[in-house]
Amino acid sequence: MNILIHDIAVKRNSGGVFTILRQVYEAAKADKKNNYIFVLGSKLFAETNTIKIVVREDLQKNYIKRVLFDFGVGSKQLLEYNPDVVVSMQNTSIFGLRKTKQYVYLHQPLPFQNAFHFVPWVKKEQKLFFYQYVVGSIIKLSLKWNRNSKVIVQSQWLKTELLNRKIKKAEQIVVSYPKLSSTVRVNSQIQTNEKVITLFFPSTAMLYKNHRVVLNALDFLDKEHRDLVNVLFTLSKTEYSNLIGGTVPDQVKLLGRINHEKVLKILSRSTLIFPSQIESYGLPILEAKSLKRPMLVNNIPVLRETVGNYDDVHYFTGSSASDLANEIVRMLKQKNTISEYVSENIDDSEVLEDLIKVITGNSYDKK
Repeated sequence: MNILIHDIAVKRNSGGVFTILRQVYEAAKADKKNNYIFVLGSKLFAETNTIKIVVREDLQKNYIKRVLFDFGVGSKQLLEYNPDVVVSMQNTSIFGLRKTKQYVYLHQPLPFQNAFHFVPWVKKEQKLFFYQYVVGSIIKLSLKWNRNSKVIVQSQWLKTELLNRKIKKAEQIVVSYPKLSSTVRVNSQIQTNEKVITLFFPSTAMLYKNHRVVLNALDFLDKEHRDLVNVLFTLSKTEYSNLIGGTVPDQVKLLGRINHEKVLKILSRSTLIFPSQIESYGLPILEAKSLKRPMLVNNIPVLRETVGNYDDVHYFTGSSASDLANEIVRMLKQKNTISEYVSENIDDSEVLEDLIKVITGNSYDKK
């Protein structure tokens, strides 16, 4: 079987989107039964006996050209590779593939949420406005008009949104939950006499990640409680300045980018705070659960889904700093703990193995 993976938009510095593509590549590399063609905007991976890499830098550099390619101009070129299945990893369907089976990996939740409505006249929101309304409209139309394609989503919440908007039918939507790239085993939890709590938010510097509500919540705390709270952001000074501006409060420490191992180490001694207003799933919540850590989580459907039946969680309204402040005070009444754990990395080929099995119709045969 020939599987064509189409992802012109992704770059090596694309964060989680690149991670997903890399994990697909590693799973494909381990497959001894099928052949793969990766159509990319740059040379991200090496070819093997079963993997061909096609680079289209011209499409990555020109968004209009890329849209036209997806909406029919490029289908003839893709069909020359004789694919049995085409997988678009960039949220949009590809038109003109005739009867070739097609999956679309939908990982952009921005056009499907109602928490934020970005505007073009605020400079910080211009790019997000473009993605929400311009790119969002293209995504919705491409999924709705291409009636033969199936959509892969990361949550039941996004599946429900597609159904409610009549974009796809239930049988055309596959829910593939994200998995962690490491297994964590907690050996013990040690209670401490430490009264100060650390609120840790591992996140990128995006407006909708909602860092500001955490800072505003600190202002709602009286001095006695505020002195018992430390906040850790994985932002650089420049990112903080661009995102928030002003002086960094005494209670806040900026860590910049840190590796996954350090994230786990900090989280094992901290409370996860997750105020994000827009998420496709919320992997840090899975990590906090695996470490048996307390959590403060924004009360939105997709994050409640990620939390599941986990008990040690306090929900708050993401737009209300006073509500978050009240939950922080409640957290301060709990005993502080440290989770002693052992972590082992999972082979990248295994993380998305279940997804590859869906795409190949269970014909996946690992080497």
